[in-house]
Amino acid sequence: MRKHTHFSWILGMAVGLVLIPFSVFGVLSITSTAAGTAFTAALSGGAGTNLATPVSGPASDCLINIAGCSSNADNWRVDVKRNAGTMPAGISISVKRTGDGTGGGSISGGGAFQSVGTTDASFFSGAGNRTDVPVQVQLDGLSVTIPTSAGYTAALTFTVVDT
Repeated sequence: MRKHTHFSWILGMAVGLVLIPFSVFGVLSITSTAAGTAFTAALSGGAGTNLATPVSGPASDCLINIAGCSSNADNWRVDVKRNAGTMPAGISISVKRTGDGTGGGSISGGGAFQSVGTTDASFFSGAGNRTDVPVQVQLDGLSVTIPTSAGYTAALTFTVVDT
């Protein structure tokens, strides 16, 4: 297994949450299962009201695949961070692992939402190859008073570290 493998997402906010693959290197791959508007149902009391936050995407916003392990005992860790992007102040991004995916070895951690900062932080760990590990994204601090005409983005970077 390679020492570090990176994958980035661009997280965009205009009227909705859109996850777009940005780049992929090596043995970590991520696919999106969500696109489009995620906030329509988040209005706290219907039209003319504020958003009920936090707002979460589907339980499998993206699927992470980890391959290239030499055996089911080949340990690794997935770190996560975001760039500063153009998100307005007060909006936080969190992620959580919502399932184990499939494959040999093991997987643990990441089962609760954790805030994503601008430096690498441990997200979850495991051993062996894993396929379709579902990850959910959550935004907090959203408000209908935040202008969306310019659009906002932040890239999430998932890094596999051979441990």
